[in-house]
Formats: sequence, C-alpha cells, structure tokens
Amino acid sequence: MRPIPKPRHLLAVCILALVSSAYAYMAWQDHRLSSEQIHIATSALKQYQRPLFEHDPVYADDGPWRTSAPSFQMLMEFSLVPTGYQDLTLGFRVMAGVVVMIYLCGMYALLYRQTRSWAMSTFVAVLSTAVTHGLGDSSWGLGPLATIQPRGLCIAFMPLFGLALLRYSNPWRIKFRRNAVSALVWSVRQVRFCR
Repeated sequence: MRPIPKPRHLLAVCILALVSSAYAYMAWQDHRLSSEQIHIATSALKQYQRPLFEHDPVYADDGPWRTSAPSFQMLMEFSLVPTGYQDLTLGFRVMAGVVVMIYLCGMYALLYRQTRSWAMSTFVAVLSTAVTHGLGDSSWGLGPLATIQPRGLCIAFMPLFGLALLRYSNPWRIKFRRNAVSALVWSVRQVRFCR
C-alpha cells in the first residue's frame, strides 16, 4: 500500500523564498523600466519638487499626473524619502522580491488547496511567474523589474483573492447556481423540443 504523502510546507516556503530572492537579485541587476514605471517615478519626483515640469501638459500642477495610481505612488514615496529621491528605481527594486513572494505564497496556497500535493503546488507556482504576453499590452506573470507596477500588484494578489473566494463563498449558493443553470437549459430544451 502506498504511504500517505506528508505536506512539507516549510520546504516549499524555503524554495519559494529562494526563487523570490533570485528575482530580487535580478531586479537589482536590471536597468530596463517600462513606460508606466517611468511615468510613476516622474510623478513621484513631481510630488517631491513642485516647480519641476511647470510648462509640461502632463506634469504641470493641474495636469493628469495626480490621478495615475495614487496608492502605488505612495509606496514609491515611502521607499524614496529615506534616500532623498536620488535613485528613482529604488522603489521598484525593493518591491520586486516582496511582490514576487506574495504572489508565490498565494499561488502555492491556492494550488495546495486544490491538489493537496506540496511538490506539484510549488512547481506550478514557480512556473506561473513566467511572463507571458497577450493581446495588446496585456501580460501575466511577475519577476522582472518591468513587471513591478500597479498591474503587477494586482497579479500578485489574484491567487489570494481566488483562495478567499474558495474559502469564504457559500457552497450552497454555488450548487444553487448550477442547479438554476441546468434547470434553465432543461426548460429551453423542452421548449425547443415541443415545437
């Protein structure tokens, strides 16, 4: 008889921390920023020094720069104030390892809930960090420096939202919806069959 597999969560978290630290190291070595990151860094600099870009249509005092991801700009300012706004990429580099670790732990928890296999959950969580590009400007995945932006934060918390949905949703409501949909399909078939 095959033995029951034991969960090795500590080993899985160590592997995920190793992967996250590797992504953080690569973020410190990378110098390529996305256009959205440049816009956020410029907005943070404008917030710090108001006289900058006075005649620019975007970054003037009444320009639309204030409405672009205010919570992310607050995170940027939190990391830029101790350095005196010398390195505008510092906020993105500091957040890289943290955001990837949040994503990996959330994805591991979600996958472990579904598969009950720590090895498969760890393997798939690490593989899911690969950046894949879709239509237009859409992409999924975390890790490189260019992915640390407001969209990357949303991606990092998606597994936790999925886990919360599975954990706290009412299973009777889900069964009712399935039964309601199947009853609707059955009634449509009956109407079509009676014609």
